Amino acid sequence: MTDILRTTQDSQGVMTVCIDIAGKPVNTITPEFFDALEGVLDMIERDAATPQAVIFTSGKAGMFIAGADLYA
Repeated sequence: MTDILRTTQDSQGVMTVCIDIAGKPVNTITPEFFDALEGVLDMIERDAATPQAVIFTSGKAGMFIAGADLYA
């Protein structure tokens, strides 16, 4: 979906949102992250095939989100 978040949805209605900020060693919270998240949440809200569950995962090994990027 974006270079920050990727979404997939399986046949049972479970959506997985993978946080994986391209070109960065860790995921951080930035204004662009919030824009991408808002886009995913808007998509979920307006989609006729609303997911039964949403799972947030990280594309970075051993880390979910490091915290806010103070320089963004």
